[in-house]
Amino acid sequence: MGKFIDLIGQKFNKLTVISRAESRQQPSGKLVTYWNCVCDCGNKAQVRGCDLKDGHVSSCGCSHIKHGYSHKEKLYSVWQNMKRRCYETTNKRYKNYGGRGIKVCDKWLHNYIDFRNWAIGNGYKDGLTIDRINVDGNYEPSNCRWVTLKEQQNNTTRNRILEYKGLKMSMAQFADKYNISYSKFNKRIQMGWNIEKIIKELGNEVQS
Repeated sequence: MGKFIDLIGQKFNKLTVISRAESRQQPSGKLVTYWNCVCDCGNKAQVRGCDLKDGHVSSCGCSHIKHGYSHKEKLYSVWQNMKRRCYETTNKRYKNYGGRGIKVCDKWLHNYIDFRNWAIGNGYKDGLTIDRINVDGNYEPSNCRWVTLKEQQNNTTRNRILEYKGLKMSMAQFADKYNISYSKFNKRIQMGWNIEKIIKELGNEVQS
């Protein structure tokens, strides 16, 4: 194993390392160290140490904004906000994204142009929001689509459809039917309990 090198305070192209982020396991099984960086443009990014040292990543993505692309275009803000809620622990929405283990794929995390090309090629237009098909999955091409805000709200964890005794309803509806607080119901689901166990141990069916 190579000697650990502290990168805090070092500058790599437009990125200055300000602190160490969590290490993440790659698909190969290798554990890789990420670093919190601030870009010359003022934006923040989390970057793998190897990408900083070999120059593979040189900015937060702003260096890719060219050929008429602008930081002011709405899609750029969508890209930045997607990353912030997954990696900035101070973001008010972090607990529902990064706090639940939701990540942005490497292809998008460091390259706005790749994200922009996917978005334009997959139906993006003003008024639509990015939506994860599997609400427990990551932001990646195979798990994302563009939908209206109403459609996205119908795809939250609160609206996950479950089945019990032949009845299909959302998690929220089952919680109401069996007089279980939604937060307790959701917590048990996250712990891996099946719906039958939750209802038998916590439930008290409300008669209509």
